[in-house]
Amino acid sequence: MKLMAWIGISAIISLIAISGGTIGLVILASIILGVLFRSFTLLLEIKNRLSQITENPNPKVDPVKDAFEKYLNEKNTALKGE
Repeated sequence: MKLMAWIGISAIISLIAISGGTIGLVILASIILGVLFRSFTLLLEIKNRLSQITENPNPKVDPVKDAFEKYLNEKNTALKGE
């Protein structure tokens, strides 16, 4: 619902800007460029945050793999001891 309201507001502002002549067109173009620029910067910020979240900070330490290797070592030492 909010999206439709923003579309309506932007349409009204566009009509006012176009009817304003050259100055209106300059204002309209600057608004459009500003929105595009802000969209791209937000997408870049989202990409950076997602890459930080999904990044494994210490790939050498894996507790599951360590536990499995410990289990195999204990199993092998128990088999050798028999």
